[in-house]
Amino acid sequence: MVYLLAEIVLYLVGAGLIGFVVGWFVRGEFINKTAVVPTENVEKKVPVTETKEVTKDEPVKEAVVEVTTPEKVLETTEIMKEELIEEAVTEVKKEEKVEVATPAEVLETTEVIKEELTEETVTEPSSEETNKPMLFTEAPATGKDTLSALKGLGPALEKKLNKLGIYTFEQIASWNSEQELWIGTQIAFPNKVTKEEWVKQAKELLENK
Repeated sequence: MVYLLAEIVLYLVGAGLIGFVVGWFVRGEFINKTAVVPTENVEKKVPVTETKEVTKDEPVKEAVVEVTTPEKVLETTEIMKEELIEEAVTEVKKEEKVEVATPAEVLETTEVIKEELTEETVTEPSSEETNKPMLFTEAPATGKDTLSALKGLGPALEKKLNKLGIYTFEQIASWNSEQELWIGTQIAFPNKVTKEEWVKQAKELLENK
């Protein structure tokens, strides 16, 4: 902010000096054009000036008139601009305060970020995942049971259950009512598992083994 104000002041000063020089030249041209030239009939008045003898002891003083050119104006403006910029930068450096974080603060910030990321990534399981029973990716090493031995469960449904990951009576015997509904939905017969009492039948077969 200080740097911007300094630059604006410099531009205003430079513009004022350039305007002064241009106005001075324009004024001179205007005076030369508008000056009245005396005619022959007008009596010329010669100003009377005082004469003074110059002695050897008194040196002649010559008047020196310094003419300011646009280049000098620009040079002066640049110098003033640099000085103001240096002052502004110095003030800004004094006002700036750099805060260095301690290792403890860094660790605390890291832990906070870690907790926030964990909260975002951890989501509650959907109702479908909760209701899903225990499923196998492949048939167990001990072999799979003949699920079609259950009443109301034919070979076609047995293949569907195997594709879902159900191979044993023990899996079926562990189902609750929600899991029964989930399995029934997957095989396109939502109420069939409960209606045919597959869970009860599987428990009985396990007891009779």
